[in-house]
Order: sequence, then structure tokens, then C-alpha cells
Amino acid sequence: MILKPRLVSGQLRLENRLDARGSHELVQPENTWWRLQEGEHVVAPSTEQLKWLDVSSNAIGGQIPSSVSKLSGLERLDISRNRVRGTIPASMAEMARLQWLDLSRNALVGRIPDSFARLTSVRHASFRGNKLCGQIPQARPFNQFRAAAYAHNLCLCGKPLPPCRKIRMNGS
Repeated sequence: MILKPRLVSGQLRLENRLDARGSHELVQPENTWWRLQEGEHVVAPSTEQLKWLDVSSNAIGGQIPSSVSKLSGLERLDISRNRVRGTIPASMAEMARLQWLDLSRNALVGRIPDSFARLTSVRHASFRGNKLCGQIPQARPFNQFRAAAYAHNLCLCGKPLPPCRKIRMNGS
């Protein structure tokens, strides 16, 4: 399913459902404003059938809703090149079929959740160009990706980047 910019605008709420039954792709074209917040849904009734959600290169603001983990059949999620802010929801680790994750070039803060170590099916991930900090999950596949996947953040550390520094307190 491909949505044209003139057909979709504003906020998609629960009462404005998109029926993706029978569709395995949902591609969001450029230049459409979608705010991702709790209570607003991109796709509603057939979430287990949706395999690909690409909302890259838009002007999406707000935070990634923790309810995104309800897209249980999702294999590819691309939210890159938007204005998404806040932390990455730990609930995204429940997306067991996810193979491609691109959260690059947003304003995400905080850590990459340790629970992401459970996402063993991921073959591609990019977190570059955010404001993330802390240790990268030290489990495959996240410690096996190239350093470029984590570039241009505030202070990410741990394999494949340089090790995290231990902070020493005086008198300890």
C-alpha cells in the first residue's frame, strides 16, 4: 500500500484507521506531517500483517509511541530523517521479527535500550545523527554493526565504538 501525500495529512487517530489487511508494505511518501504519539496510530486493525513501515524523510515530530511494539509482524521500520525526539521505547524489543531498523537523523536522546539485545533477527540498524549516549547493547547483532551505524551521537560507547570510560570517584 502506498499513501499519496494529498490523501494523508494531519494526525491519524484510532478512529481514523488504515486497513492494511492483505498488504505487506506501507510506504509513507515525503512531505507529509505525521505526529507519532500515544493514542495516535499509523496502522490499526491488521498490525500482525504489516511487514514494512517507512515514514522516513517527513516532518514527523513527537516521540516514538511504546505502542509501536504492537506491530508484531513488522520486519522493516524506517523513521529516519524526521524530528522525532525523546527516548527509544524499550518495548520495541518485543518486535521479534524486526530485521531492519533505521532511527537515524532525528533528535532521540538517552540510551539504546539494553532490551534490544533480544532483537536477534535485526540485520541492519542505524542510530546515527541523534543525541544518544551510553553503552551500545553488547550482544549480537548490535555490537557487530559498523561504527557508522552509531556515528554523530553525543556519547555512545562500547563495541564497535571505543570502550566506555569508567568514572572513578575520589576515595573509592
